[in-house]
Amino acid sequence: MSKEQMRTHKPTWYVDSDERVYSHNQVNRHHVMHGAARFTGSILLKKLRDLPGFYPHLIVIDVHKELNKAVADPPIPNDNIINELIVVQRGIEVATSLDRLDANMDYLQRMAIRAGVLTENSTDAWDLLDNLQQQRPFIERGRVTLLQQ
Repeated sequence: MSKEQMRTHKPTWYVDSDERVYSHNQVNRHHVMHGAARFTGSILLKKLRDLPGFYPHLIVIDVHKELNKAVADPPIPNDNIINELIVVQRGIEVATSLDRLDANMDYLQRMAIRAGVLTENSTDAWDLLDNLQQQRPFIERGRVTLLQQ
């Protein structure tokens, strides 16, 4: 950044639901499908990792660290579930990434019930849903939005 840019550059600020303000270096992006190395094996896995509602969630770094300590990496579901989640994105119209995460979780629950008992689809859907339910309170508590200046 040039000296001129530094003089005119306005820092980026974020605010949480309790109206606490954070600088850009106190916030980062959370992938719901964390454990990046596990999601580099195929294009389908990369698409799953970057699904709307699964990424990005801007959250406070301290809460992000707590989440990563408390919640295990999410399980990788089978290709059928990944493909269904990708297709269903077209029909989800919501305002925020947290709303989209909730819509994906609702869909996973319906998918698991529809798949029946003790099938690969139902087991994978329930396991992923359980992990997302563990992550959600951290995302909700730590999420921030851009403070309009």
